[in-house]
Order: sequence, then structure tokens, then C-alpha cells
Amino acid sequence: MADTFEILGDEFLARGETAAAIEAYLKFFAIAEELAFREPNNRDRQLAMTVSNWKLAFMGDNTVGRFEQVVRCLENLKNEGKLDPYQLEWLSEAARTLAQLNGSRFVGDTPNK
Repeated sequence: MADTFEILGDEFLARGETAAAIEAYLKFFAIAEELAFREPNNRDRQLAMTVSNWKLAFMGDNTVGRFEQVVRCLENLKNEGKLDPYQLEWLSEAARTLAQLNGSRFVGDTPNK
């Protein structure tokens, strides 16, 4: 069901229906978060929650807080050896974005705090 809300959000966004996209992404996040909480060792559940956070951050919903969650989750998955090489690029991009949002200097794969 979470995938359905993600697809709907993407479709609404493509049509320029921002409010509807945010509403769909919020439903996507609620489901993804619950599943990730129930299965904290399930990589796919954690990644779904991360993607939903990223999409909501992109839409301007608690952008800094959501990017902090994205970076934290991806760092945890990296430390557990659960990220594919292309997903390591997600971590670098998310950390860079968070650093820019915080107005700090970017160092390595994580924001310099």
C-alpha cells in the first residue's frame, strides 16, 4: 500500500498538484515509518522510510529534520554494510544537502557539525 501512495504522490507532483502530492507522500511516510519501526533490521523497510522522508523534504515539509533522518538512516545502513554502491551516493548527496541547509561546511560523507 505504501508504494501506491508513493506513485500517487509522484503523479500529483508531475501534474503540479503540490498539496495532493504532499498528502500522498505523508501517507507513504506513515506506512513506511510503521513498517520500518516493526522491522528495524529490514533494509528495504528502512530504505522506503528514507525515500519517503526525502520526498517530503523535497516538498518543503520539515526539510532539515527530514534530511537529518535520511542521513542518520543511510549512515546506519552503511555501517551495517547494507547499502549498494549507488545508495552510498544517496548518502553523500543527502549529507551535502543537509550541510547546505544548515549553512555548514561539508566534510566527507557527513555534515560537519
